[in-house]
Amino acid sequence: MDDFQGADFSQLIGLVVSCDKDGTCTSHMELRKHHLSLAARVHGGVLASMLDTTLGGAVFGAIPEGKGCATLSFNIHFFRPVIEGKLTCTARVGNITRQTAYASGEIYDDKGRLIASATGTFFLTPTVEQSPRSFAP
Repeated sequence: MDDFQGADFSQLIGLVVSCDKDGTCTSHMELRKHHLSLAARVHGGVLASMLDTTLGGAVFGAIPEGKGCATLSFNIHFFRPVIEGKLTCTARVGNITRQTAYASGEIYDDKGRLIASATGTFFLTPTVEQSPRSFAP
């Protein structure tokens, strides 16, 4: 299992990510005051980031070493607000083609309640790092 907790963005939001080569990935985070929106609940962007990172990690773990991926589309559903505790996200790859991969995942709170779910389509890149210029003229 590869641990991505050293990645700058994940570290910034307190997300610890562990992914397997079989196309599954898990992440968790302890909620803090800085994760809350003005409405005193976890900001939707925090939940979206957790899901996008974990889905992307599942894809990244399932593709050949040295290749990368970038989110093409991302669809999220929010089911209940959360204000404190630990969140756990699980994701899995559903399908991989030559150029794209599809993944899905869910976030649960520490009481086992479904907080949010998402699906994503990822573009597969020839290397992990890609210049923005390589995507558009």
